[in-house]
Amino acid sequence: MALSARSVALVALPSVIFSGVGIHATYFWAALTLSALSAYALIDAHTGYVFDLSLYPFALIVIGHAWSSSGGDVLGGMAVAAGMFGLPFLATNGGGMGFGDVKLSLGIGSILGPSLAFSAFTLAFIAGALFAIIRRNRAPSDGAIPFVPFIFVGTLLAGGYVVYAFR
Repeated sequence: MALSARSVALVALPSVIFSGVGIHATYFWAALTLSALSAYALIDAHTGYVFDLSLYPFALIVIGHAWSSSGGDVLGGMAVAAGMFGLPFLATNGGGMGFGDVKLSLGIGSILGPSLAFSAFTLAFIAGALFAIIRRNRAPSDGAIPFVPFIFVGTLLAGGYVVYAFR
């Protein structure tokens, strides 16, 4: 299955359109974040990489959110992401996780804030571990597992709380 700009646009565009009709600013940032994250999940699943160039639009989302929210949640969420992704990256010298995952998690952490970021990333690690166990028992592989799809699932599950709270 070839990944094209068209398939990425089909994933991202509806969420961007629907974000404009939300009542609360949380919906806007959640829609933009999930749109970008779904595209990154597709790219990572297909290529095994999170390309730096593709993170620039997400950086604009993060900056926009940071500008419109309280600084404590932004910095606290980034601190959680730095601990949960940065430390394993440094401990393995990048052998267990790519730096794109770390950069993406910093942005997600800044948007979710510390408690939701912790929940999202914990759920992502649990989902990734379960997938690795199931995959190991089914077929041999090279061992590399793209992690952004699991970050997407964890963020979606933790972010569901936000949507529920502000409905």
